[in-house]
Amino acid sequence: MLMLIAVSGGLTITAAAQGAPAPAVTETPAEAAIVKNFEDRIAAFEKLAHTAQKAAPTPKSTPSTTQLEASRKVVAARLRRVRASAKIGDIFTPDVAALLRRRLALTWNGPKGAAIRASLRHGEPLATKALPVNSSYPKAVPLQSTPPDLLAVLPPLPNDLEYRFVGRDLILHSLPSNLVVDVLPDALPPAP
Repeated sequence: MLMLIAVSGGLTITAAAQGAPAPAVTETPAEAAIVKNFEDRIAAFEKLAHTAQKAAPTPKSTPSTTQLEASRKVVAARLRRVRASAKIGDIFTPDVAALLRRRLALTWNGPKGAAIRASLRHGEPLATKALPVNSSYPKAVPLQSTPPDLLAVLPPLPNDLEYRFVGRDLILHSLPSNLVVDVLPDALPPAP
């Protein structure tokens, strides 16, 4: 059963009844081109990341936490070298940032917005300090789960990348290297 159709700037997000699948996103041709550009930038990063992973020492079949962390550090160091000039907006370009902010705002302020905000508040407290691009994701900052309704309006990512919220910022996090690949500042609107 459908509850709401929110239309803004050509984007349609259909919110389904509770327990139903996540909202569907219909893109305009212009939005599809923006998402394609984003996917191409992700693919370029993935190529660099796979090259760095091949050069890292391969842990034994039953690796210890120490071996995994050592391998992760080697991958991160190699990625930092090849992305030495990486900065905010390399992947979340201005047009991608605007599109994602619009999509997130529609969901954040939509019928499930209160539940999404409650979910984020009930998670572990998030740091509000910005995380720099190419930095390691700090151990002191929890990897809070991203609510499914927010994930549903974001372009899908390869398995070794994930979206995470730190305060109101959306970060692109690389699992094999534990690096912050890019940051979308103020991705979420202020809480109403």
